[in-house]
Amino acid sequence: MCLIRRSGTQGVHIAGKYVSRSSSVLSNVLKTSIIWPMRHDGGRVFSSGRRMNLVDKQSFLDFQLCRKKGWLARNRKPKLTSAALLRISDGIKVGERARELFPGGVTIGGESLQESMRRTKEVMSNSSVHVLLEAAFVAGSYVAKADVIQRDADGWHLIEVKSGTRDKKEYIQDIAYTKSVMQKSGFNVMRTSLLLISKDFRVGMANSEFFRMVEVSEKVNQNSLNLRFNQAHEILSEECPDPELVLHCRNCKFWDSCLGKNSDEAHSVLELPRLSTKKFEEITSAGIREIAQIRDVSILSARQLVVWRSVVSQEPVIDKKLAAEMLSKIEFPAKYLDFETAASAFPLYPGVSPFEQIPTQFSVHICTSPGESIGHLSYLAENPERDCRLDLAHSLLDALGDAGSIVVYSGFEHRVITGLAKHFPQLEGPLLSLTERLFDFEKVFLKAIYHPAFRGRTSIKNTANALIDQLEYQNLDISDGQSAAAAFALLARGEIKDAAERERTRSNLLEYCALDSFAMVLIHQRVLELIE
Repeated sequence: MCLIRRSGTQGVHIAGKYVSRSSSVLSNVLKTSIIWPMRHDGGRVFSSGRRMNLVDKQSFLDFQLCRKKGWLARNRKPKLTSAALLRISDGIKVGERARELFPGGVTIGGESLQESMRRTKEVMSNSSVHVLLEAAFVAGSYVAKADVIQRDADGWHLIEVKSGTRDKKEYIQDIAYTKSVMQKSGFNVMRTSLLLISKDFRVGMANSEFFRMVEVSEKVNQNSLNLRFNQAHEILSEECPDPELVLHCRNCKFWDSCLGKNSDEAHSVLELPRLSTKKFEEITSAGIREIAQIRDVSILSARQLVVWRSVVSQEPVIDKKLAAEMLSKIEFPAKYLDFETAASAFPLYPGVSPFEQIPTQFSVHICTSPGESIGHLSYLAENPERDCRLDLAHSLLDALGDAGSIVVYSGFEHRVITGLAKHFPQLEGPLLSLTERLFDFEKVFLKAIYHPAFRGRTSIKNTANALIDQLEYQNLDISDGQSAAAAFALLARGEIKDAAERERTRSNLLEYCALDSFAMVLIHQRVLELIE
């Protein structure tokens, strides 16, 4: 087994050794390594080297959503992003902490799935052993690994460890699958529980306080009835199933290589905003897959109708009067503000809860009139290994001053500022006064402007890429908020040891945040041109 973690944006640590992202070693490892926390346990090999033709948990659960997604999950693993690698790193560490709660537990080893299965049966048959960790089960074409099983009256208590704080539906489906495979293997599962991360945990507390146990037996029993175990042959087939449009497609990791590969020419009905399950089924039951195919527009909401008009005409739909009225409220000199935050399963600093969003940097572009930038100010924690929020708050107040509108994009910046005010009561007044000057530019697009190139989304990247030439986020080493958060978290945890790599990561973070705030300057200028 090879454990992988990302180091900044240029490489990863593999089994403790730093490897450059451009290294052929890294390329080969990413293609061949088994990363247990991702739960892709199928297709492992016997000690003889023969591959087992089995369905793993993730492929099975993806299949429940979409037949093709289940096949792709088994046969074509998506590229690992820095955010995904951070989640893997966190998952490994959460698993290690969880094992400490069961000091008498027997960990099932084995160089192959065959060996793991043999060891599992051997240890389970020993009545003196009460806890097994990473037990392996195969039932027919399905394989599962159980994080923890405890001997219970007349059976077993199945416990799945999750790097989350709530018993989400996907977690219930996950443990329901494991329970089903265990029972089909001949083992009686009496109870099922999730070992979740406690929101109340803080740095310095005992390891036992990091977790909370939630019994989910009833939910699992209800969910197990909906799992389809009679279609393994479709996932194991050599041929990829034909795609089918389902509501889940709009957030699918395989969209670009599936139905989305021809999206430049067509606009899927999934681009309709606030598309409910009921309306999606009503539209697609008539054989409609593209917005332009809709003839009866009476079924569309007012906002959906705007999108339909824009797609059919292939022109932006603009309420010029409303847009002008909204933009007239921006007072100059205006400050265009963007924040970045970081979060981790393990609190980055004392007093911080698991997954708490910590503001780590900001970028401010100052304009005396639309498009006329006279300066740029930015902040990034000098020492990410300590909590620099107070320094950030003081720098923010200095950068924004007390005059002019503060242009932001979405309600995110408002939440960050109010969070700082709550955390630092000595600055509550000045910080909350900033919220009175906020102007949310996304609302202009939500209420007055739609362009077919928005593809149903009004995020800053969608609108900027649609309206502005030569603003290409994809050319950045850090090109999205999740990657920025992951990079900072690795800095804060001291997991990027190389000084040059740390400096490159800092530079990449500053560049990404600056592009977001500058994009607002250009968007503002472009929108004014559109409404002239």
